[in-house]
Amino acid sequence: MLGRRGVRPRLNQQQECQVTGSHLRQAPAMPKERFDKESSDNSKNAPSTHHEVRDESPRPRFEALIGVSQKMQEVYKLITKVSRHQYPVLILGESGTGKELVARSIHSSGPWRDKPFVPVDCSALVPTLIETELFGHVKGAFTGASQSKRGLFESAEGGTLFLDEIGEMQLSLQSKLLRVLQEHEVKAVGATERKPINVRVIAATNRDIATVTRSGAFRQDLYFRLNVIQISLPPLRERRSDIPLLVTAFLETLSNERNSAPTISEEAMRRLMLYDWPGNVRELENAIHRAVALCTSGVVVD
Repeated sequence: MLGRRGVRPRLNQQQECQVTGSHLRQAPAMPKERFDKESSDNSKNAPSTHHEVRDESPRPRFEALIGVSQKMQEVYKLITKVSRHQYPVLILGESGTGKELVARSIHSSGPWRDKPFVPVDCSALVPTLIETELFGHVKGAFTGASQSKRGLFESAEGGTLFLDEIGEMQLSLQSKLLRVLQEHEVKAVGATERKPINVRVIAATNRDIATVTRSGAFRQDLYFRLNVIQISLPPLRERRSDIPLLVTAFLETLSNERNSAPTISEEAMRRLMLYDWPGNVRELENAIHRAVALCTSGVVVD
């Protein structure tokens, strides 16, 4: 039985362990009519949940991206097209939807796949050091600069620089980033000359960057420069038919250490698909990992 306290995927009849999914306790009830409508979206591509679910649908393999829904098919088509060029790409999507996976897929699918892919979390960089991190510095540029340091733009030479959470970047640095994108050259902190660079920039944000731009918190000219090609990732609640594939993929990865091949009952999968997953794919993956970590013989999430 599946109660309101969570979700219970059944692995097998001999090995079961109950784990309470507290993060699902407050999941809003969804009328059966709404569930049937949403879960029927792309139902032709959605596999049965009675047995082990495998993604056998023909589609390009992009890093760890999983899904055969129509919205993901559209994302795959865009990745294929933009990977052939070096135009800037702006990836939009809620937290946990897989923005970095899309950026890596663009890089690895193109002719520059053998060049560096350098990810940068703009929200994690210390404001006082972000300029030297991106552009580098020369020896003696400031107190403590005992030697020259190459910036991340130079580290990504010939490849891709992925600027995650670009919406968190300070206005003072946005102008310098804009100049780099326009002139294709960087100037290290303390340097007198600029160096030419050949780097493809992919940016991502979970904010409504158009609204942030209109408010003045993000430079409009930088927004236009980055937004040459835009890829919008759907939240998991808008592609529920992909949940069986995602769950099975996570369990298969974890089962390598457990020597088991778990399956999920139809009713258990129904409960998983009822939840709206505000944390998207990352939250779903963490829920499965938690269930496996708390069990010693098998996995049952209830």
